[in-house]
Amino acid sequence: MDSSVSYLNAQTGMKKKVLVLAMGMFMVFSSVMVFMNPSDANTASRNIKAPLKVLFDFTKHEDAGNADWRIDGAYSSFADALRNEGFEVDSLGTGSGEIKSSDLSGYSVLVLPEPQNEFTADEKNAILDFVNNGGGLVYIADHKSSDRDNDGWDSWSIWNDNLDFDTTFGITLESTQSGNSGNNEVTDIEQVDILTDNLTSFGSWLGTTMSVSGDAKAAAYQTISGNRLPVLAYATYGNGRVVVHCDSSTFDDGTPDSDNSGDSLSNNWDDYDDATLAVNLVKWAANYSSGGGEGAQELTSHTGKGPYVSYGNGNYLLAFYNGKYVNATIVHSSDGTATQEFNVFNYGSGLRSVYNPDGDNFTVAAYDYSLPNFHKVIMRFVNHDTTLGKFYTVSNDANTSMDVAYGHGKILIVWVNLSREQIKGSFYDTQSAVLGSEFTIATGGAKKYNVAVGYDSLTDKFLVVWTENYDVRGVFVSPDGSIANSVNFPSTPDLRESMLSAAGGDGRFFVSYRNGSFSSAKGIYLYVVDGNGNVESKVVNDNPAEYCGAGDVRWVGDEFMLTFADTRNGNQDVFVRFFDSSGNPIGDEIVVKNSQNSEETPTGYKGNSTMLIAWYDYTSKYVGSKYYPPSTVPEITAILPILILVIAFLVGRRKSKIF
Repeated sequence: MDSSVSYLNAQTGMKKKVLVLAMGMFMVFSSVMVFMNPSDANTASRNIKAPLKVLFDFTKHEDAGNADWRIDGAYSSFADALRNEGFEVDSLGTGSGEIKSSDLSGYSVLVLPEPQNEFTADEKNAILDFVNNGGGLVYIADHKSSDRDNDGWDSWSIWNDNLDFDTTFGITLESTQSGNSGNNEVTDIEQVDILTDNLTSFGSWLGTTMSVSGDAKAAAYQTISGNRLPVLAYATYGNGRVVVHCDSSTFDDGTPDSDNSGDSLSNNWDDYDDATLAVNLVKWAANYSSGGGEGAQELTSHTGKGPYVSYGNGNYLLAFYNGKYVNATIVHSSDGTATQEFNVFNYGSGLRSVYNPDGDNFTVAAYDYSLPNFHKVIMRFVNHDTTLGKFYTVSNDANTSMDVAYGHGKILIVWVNLSREQIKGSFYDTQSAVLGSEFTIATGGAKKYNVAVGYDSLTDKFLVVWTENYDVRGVFVSPDGSIANSVNFPSTPDLRESMLSAAGGDGRFFVSYRNGSFSSAKGIYLYVVDGNGNVESKVVNDNPAEYCGAGDVRWVGDEFMLTFADTRNGNQDVFVRFFDSSGNPIGDEIVVKNSQNSEETPTGYKGNSTMLIAWYDYTSKYVGSKYYPPSTVPEITAILPILILVIAFLVGRRKSKIF
């Protein structure tokens, strides 16, 4: 056979095999996608977390006497409330038996509702291992001498003496009784994220007080005989969480199971915020955040405000200012650990930052309001190890609003000038390490206020946007500094306090803005701008009756991410939504911070399968943040890149054999 024919046959055979392999891989990939979420094309490429599972123990005679703490009895409303929140709820045992490690496998939370029989050493170890490895434990106690089956053990003595959990977790059940006639409502409640969210009061009908030590903390108190005593406490143990509540009757819904129809029960479920507390106990123990963010970790807070998050090469930079200093911390995406807070500028506000991949560092820009340096734009590089690079004065003619973006080997810094008559800019060339002269991006027209900038690599353009007379204006800027063309945004006469944010990706730009407190159309809105300047309006959250906070939009690899604040739940909370490049929502909204305080200026970034969200709490006056480990972040599946690599490898092997 002719060698050329042999070569063609070999090539044809190789191509057929590769084609069949690729088609097979695609079918597997498509099947996986359909299995993940067959009903929603927008979410088909995102991992959807399975519901968290909660296990109620029924091996320790939890229905003894007039108790009926079973999920088919007086705790049935408790179980139903959890199911309504998306949890799977199961019961273990039939009134007796042992808890084994295998029984706890796959569960996120174990609930022990007033156990009446002692635990074995093996059971104790199984529970401790479960919590240490990340499980949540909810222990629901009752007052001393509440031995309902007269075996010498009750929930009080089991916790302290049998399990020795008082010394293990630092929470001791005390002999003082909480709640009595005329003193059943607990209102002295600390703000603890998730645990006491939306909680004004709860009931205690002859429960037990507690004391805390070590790292354990109290979340609620009742004053008894002049003493302020804990009645709700929590602690961490290893990678898990433990919470202890004072009274089993709090969650009694008054419905006995069929085996105990003669029990004397009371419907306390509808009293006070008892139902809210029940769900909060489990959510806190599960380290829960709705919308796919279970397992998020709230990091140490910082004194300050105006936070901003950027990401690059495995690290987040969280920067903020406290009225005088611009400080920052590096948060490692691998595990959420953070460096000590360090100083970037001695004076500054209105800060923004961006990752510089060419220098493998972060660029931080701010407005220097110190005397005699009023009206300066300043810039500095921050390294991953917190060391600082060169300091630059970008401009001496600036107002407080500014932004930065990286693209095409350049960093574009934009700002509003002092008189609010111009939008100015300056490029820093990351290759030559030279800061260019400032240039005028826009002038004329009405006074200018907020400014923002984003870059899109497909169109190789920066989009600079600002506000005039409550309208959004914008122009494209090329990496060489030339003004490409203006973008005509629709008129928004009701616009107030716009808090602009901009980002580019996949050939489009997103511009988020807020209609503020004077508007009849309050809410968070988006403009989607294509590379030719065509604009489409999108509504993120129309909340005309309430106040919405600023939005922060980012392009995070293959989708747009919007972090914003909203008062829909009565307090200003923090939310995250993801969108494709056409502005269509992807997946569920994530509730990041749902609290009784007021959060504003939220900011966030998703990088390396993790996420960091930060905000300013203007009730408590601190910068808070949450880190989301890989298992908690909605993520494009890793299967496709792996299959592509496999195909490429096999093709390479085949070619090497042919030649």
